[in-house]
Amino acid sequence: MLFVTPPENANDICAFCARFSENIRVEYKSTFDENVRRTLPKVVSSFANSLGGVIIVGVEAPNGVPQQPVQGFPTPAEELPLTIENICLQNINPPIIPRIQVIPSGVAGRTFAVIEVDESWEAPHAIENSKKVYVRTGNAANPYELANVDLIIELMRRRAEPAAKRLGLIVTARKRADNVLIPDPRTAYAEINVSPQYPRHALCTREQCWSFIANSRYRGAHYFPFETVRRVEDGVASYNRTQEYGQISSDGVLFMRCLLPVHENAYASQHPFIRLSELLLPMLRLFHCAEVFYREVGYRGSLTIEISANNVRLKRMVFLRLDSPDRFFGELDEFQCFEDIVSAIETTDSEQLTADLAGVIKSLARQMSWSFWQSAQPFPAEALNQSIDSILRDSGFSVR
Repeated sequence: MLFVTPPENANDICAFCARFSENIRVEYKSTFDENVRRTLPKVVSSFANSLGGVIIVGVEAPNGVPQQPVQGFPTPAEELPLTIENICLQNINPPIIPRIQVIPSGVAGRTFAVIEVDESWEAPHAIENSKKVYVRTGNAANPYELANVDLIIELMRRRAEPAAKRLGLIVTARKRADNVLIPDPRTAYAEINVSPQYPRHALCTREQCWSFIANSRYRGAHYFPFETVRRVEDGVASYNRTQEYGQISSDGVLFMRCLLPVHENAYASQHPFIRLSELLLPMLRLFHCAEVFYREVGYRGSLTIEISANNVRLKRMVFLRLDSPDRFFGELDEFQCFEDIVSAIETTDSEQLTADLAGVIKSLARQMSWSFWQSAQPFPAEALNQSIDSILRDSGFSVR
């Protein structure tokens, strides 16, 4: 970014102002009033859609030229970084989380806010209910403008490169899983992956992947049996040949393939079935692993989560509680699937993965369960939510 080193005091701000007038990558605001709050999504998104940039709040800059003395603006009572983050998260799509520093100005009761925005590979970022896309012009009087159709197409092309990279990383994980766990065509299995939505570069080193899996715990144990963990080209993988394959890559791709065991009971003596919990429990483990991993390597951004049930044609997956007296459980054919592969996808962000765990899982489960519901009755969404809440509680997770 434009600061050689992170600014620490008013002298650093003054030195920056002496070097830069407002331009395609720099904008100054004298205060943080309602007008600035209202226009902040436009400014931040225009930087992200262009070359990135810096906003410094607390600098008078008529005609784009900083004026001395540079003294900051009255220190607000609110938690300023949190306010700025919330404005960006709620008003920009896809959301942007800039780097924010609050720096004392040296004048009592006054502060600078430095907001740094990277060029984004998730562009175009839109505002006003995703209806408008802005880019920078470099003109101090008119620093941003609406993007035309050709420019939006170019921004989408820029996004395609990391999107293609993500798909390639998932393909690599599946190929490795094929070398470890190749289910019989009659055996159902699940695949779960969590990754940055647009992985542009590695989040950490391969050594950090090994250190993480060696030292992190999930309910007192490793995320994968440590004796099965092996070093691979881009991180670590668990070569558990009897039950599952799992991996963590330096690009931030977490992947798991696991068998889905079948069950019988009094309702299903002739028709073995899969329990939804057999899919949810490995999901919980991988999601917990992802949240801790992203926090440890410092990744903050959008995530894509995908799950799939494979080899499930004509198989039954019961996604409601079997001990219910409801008439649904008398006919397991109502839970029979006619697709070979059933998949679901959800997006969230790294900070919300744990906070909205139940919501993410319920969304994925609803998508998956639709293909396993063949009754003439309406899809039992509320009963499914209650069943998931019960599974989460039984697994020790709080349900809000």
